[in-house]
Amino acid sequence: MAAPAKKDVPKKAAPPPAPVKPPLKPAALRAVPADPAALLAEHVDELGALEKELVPIRPKLKRVEQLRELIRRRFESKPAGASFETRGRAYLATLGPQAFEASIDLDRLKKIIGLARYAEISRPTLKAIEESLAPDIVAKVVTHSYRGARPLKTFALNADVPADT
Repeated sequence: MAAPAKKDVPKKAAPPPAPVKPPLKPAALRAVPADPAALLAEHVDELGALEKELVPIRPKLKRVEQLRELIRRRFESKPAGASFETRGRAYLATLGPQAFEASIDLDRLKKIIGLARYAEISRPTLKAIEESLAPDIVAKVVTHSYRGARPLKTFALNADVPADT
């Protein structure tokens, strides 16, 4: 038996494609004004102002770290994975568990995999090389180059001099 004939139904036209929007710029790029030198000057001034605000509290920050260390020392003998609370008259301090870290038994590793394989995967520290090798060998294997962040300090300019001159 033949399949029933389908009625000729007009096909719907495909919807027009969505308009293409220009890609959004990352927020940091949208915030950059036309003059990058002006932005740099703003950042320098903001950094200087913030550092000026920190000057009177720097000694307090040092004392905060000293007190934290004193309090932590009181809990050195306690189980490393446990949390603790301690109270003063006005404040409560909580101490969380110590960091969970992995360590390697290097002597056992050398015995298991052998000295040759151990030497293939070992990465000595610069300090270990400098302390354990002769200076002439160190000079042959250690190179020096400028790397890392540059030190950055701010200094207040004379307030009587306008910034545009």
